[in-house]
Amino acid sequence: MTSRAGTGMRNSLRSRLVIIVGTLLAIALAATGVASTFIMQNNLSRQLAGSLFVASDAATGSIYDRVTAESQLASADTLSYLYLLGPGSYQVLLDPNGAVLSSTLLTDDYELSRLTSTQQKAAVALAQSSDDVSSGAIDGLGSVVSILSPFTLDGVDGTFTLINGASTAPIDATLREYVTTGVLIGLLALVVASVTGWWIIRRSLAPLERVVDLADEVVATPLSAGQVSLPARAGITTESGSSEAGRVSAALTRLLDHVEQALNVRHEAEESIRRFSADASHELKNPLASIRGYADHYRHAPELSETTRDALERINSEAVRMSKLVGDLLMLTKVNASPELVRDSVDLTRVVLEVVADTRVAFTDHRWRIDIPEEPVTIESDESALRQVLLNLTSNAGAHTPTGTTVTIGLVAHSDTVEIAVRDNGPGISADAIERIFEPFAQDSVAANRRSTGSVGLGLTIARSLTEWLGGQLVVTSDENGSEFLVTVPRR
Repeated sequence: MTSRAGTGMRNSLRSRLVIIVGTLLAIALAATGVASTFIMQNNLSRQLAGSLFVASDAATGSIYDRVTAESQLASADTLSYLYLLGPGSYQVLLDPNGAVLSSTLLTDDYELSRLTSTQQKAAVALAQSSDDVSSGAIDGLGSVVSILSPFTLDGVDGTFTLINGASTAPIDATLREYVTTGVLIGLLALVVASVTGWWIIRRSLAPLERVVDLADEVVATPLSAGQVSLPARAGITTESGSSEAGRVSAALTRLLDHVEQALNVRHEAEESIRRFSADASHELKNPLASIRGYADHYRHAPELSETTRDALERINSEAVRMSKLVGDLLMLTKVNASPELVRDSVDLTRVVLEVVADTRVAFTDHRWRIDIPEEPVTIESDESALRQVLLNLTSNAGAHTPTGTTVTIGLVAHSDTVEIAVRDNGPGISADAIERIFEPFAQDSVAANRRSTGSVGLGLTIARSLTEWLGGQLVVTSDENGSEFLVTVPRR
């Protein structure tokens, strides 16, 4: 099953890529639209200005060709050029004194009408504001551009002026239509590009998604012990492609193959060591029993010297210690082999009382206290394993704490679990030793103390292994006021 973190990561990456691509495309489209609109506006404005120049030159040329007196200006064909400029164009004729001789406007219906006096003044003022093409706004006409063309007549003093103007409304309408069309096309292109990009990115990230799924499956696979079989690498390529995703997939496949091989080699080595420990321990039981028997028999012979008797006592003591070591190794090997759990109804209260009674006999120099509920506590578990765990913990407390130490065994029942605590008020365990206290032969005591108490350094290791085999856990806490080993096992 894909983890929520992995899903969030992939969705976040895919979303970010789509957003980045979409944003870059939107910026590119916007920049292109603004630039093209600006270029089109300049081109249309230049075209309109060119049309004004052509119309003005044609009108003044017609006047030069056909007019010889001021009275003939009214009959000159100058208005026909307004049709070239389109609706909204106008023409104003001024005499040498600046008075308006005539003003004509081409309406939207292509009819000729006269400008109002206000429009005439505005048109004259606008045209006279620049020596080139003038642009501005006139009430009733909107935004316009105009050009002023002076001319003279033979026999008439002064200079006449012809003003031609054209509306920019067609340009504005064309630009609005262009911008509207460009925005719609840009939005459509952005949507299509985003959907297409999402699909392409999804396909490109598919190998990485499978890599994340596979990594989650590997995390959920127990790798600490036993035969390891990693999840199938279906959909993961083993060929290093040109894409980054392909190379990552191929690298992960090779890594998992290597890890699986290494873990299986480790498992084989552990199995080999376990079999050797079991076989060696089993084979050592009989010789050790014989040594103990001979040593115990001859050390009571009356004719032996005191030195020989002491030697036999030492041989018997070491044989007993070796027998305990062999027994612990066999127990540890059995637990590590994960035998089938025997579930019986266990009166845990009775087990605690019996274990404390047995330990009290072995360590009479300690004070033993029991803190258990009044009602019996029963669970479904393996009684012999529970008994061994408690016996190892209480023996450890008795063997590795000073004389007079108080050891308390507490029992607390919950709805689903049971907690058994073995607490002492001894000097505590050092910080360095507590980190490796459950490792084999790593107790916080010297070898001499082990020999004197019969300890071989496997008691806590066996206790933790048995607790985990029962589906529980064993933790230790310690400070200068003492130590506590807490066993938590399920009730069912």
